[in-house]
Amino acid sequence: MQRSILSAIKYLISLLIAAGLLWLLYRNQDITGMLNQLKNANYSWVILSVILGAVSHLVRAWRWQMLIKPLGFRPKLLPTYVAVMVAYLFNLVLPRMGEVTRCGILYKMQKVPAVQAFGTVITERITDLICLLILFGMVILLAFQRLSDLIQRLTWGYEDKLHPSGSIIIILISVFLVSIFLGIFLYKKLKQSNSFFIQKVRGLIGQVLNGLVSIKKAGKNPAFWISTLLIWVLYFLMTYLMFNALEGTSHLGLLAGFAVLIMGGIGMSAPVQGGIGTFHALVMATLIAYDVQEGTAATFAGLLHISQTIMIIVIGLLGLVISIIYKQENSAHE
Repeated sequence: MQRSILSAIKYLISLLIAAGLLWLLYRNQDITGMLNQLKNANYSWVILSVILGAVSHLVRAWRWQMLIKPLGFRPKLLPTYVAVMVAYLFNLVLPRMGEVTRCGILYKMQKVPAVQAFGTVITERITDLICLLILFGMVILLAFQRLSDLIQRLTWGYEDKLHPSGSIIIILISVFLVSIFLGIFLYKKLKQSNSFFIQKVRGLIGQVLNGLVSIKKAGKNPAFWISTLLIWVLYFLMTYLMFNALEGTSHLGLLAGFAVLIMGGIGMSAPVQGGIGTFHALVMATLIAYDVQEGTAATFAGLLHISQTIMIIVIGLLGLVISIIYKQENSAHE
């Protein structure tokens, strides 16, 4: 009962933060103008972007299969894809809830031990984080002047006050730094303590590390790195091609698409439901750096996020139904 209440409180706090960020970003926007842009948008490009997003998640499921295989299990692609999409669905409810959920779904459908599978999920997240940091470094190098101008415009260059996007970026940086220091503190406490609870935690971490080791074997398979590259290429295409949906962004080039992808990816990593607010802030800020009107930037960020969210909800709910009625015929164990 207490755990349910705690989960509800966490959900409400996260939801309030997301709602607050959206309000901060969109409170002064011309809603009528945004609606007109959405009315005149070319939805063929939106549909194509959504399809590419769905395919990228399928490739992610394929890559996850490769990470699980060294553990001695061979889950089928459909159950793995279902687990991935249901995870994204649950992340819309509570941040990071999806990582645990997808391991539970895969265990139900393919009997892959959830604790070991969770280790592979962490491996996958670490791989994505490394890729994101590398690509972020490339964005800084390739678009340094635009980003430096953007920082000036979002701080002291915006009507003598801090721009809403600038406020959110500062909050994100602060949370990131606090998380690092908190992680270091907890790590030291774990090393020093010998309590029964800590020993249990260490045992759980040991099992998770067993899953992390899977990247050593999966990394020897060229298909693993090909799938990783393909995921990011699909992410880029679903972002870049969406520019064509709005007249105000249709002129943007490849570098702008690359910058929006990376900054949006950082926004999606924030601990709020589906990156709500943080994604919009970073995408808007990046588009403003490329001289896109603020109203158009707000419309684009909303359109990209909403279209992908709808796709996740539809496929995720369908996947949830499939996971319920799915009959496990054979164990996925080799």
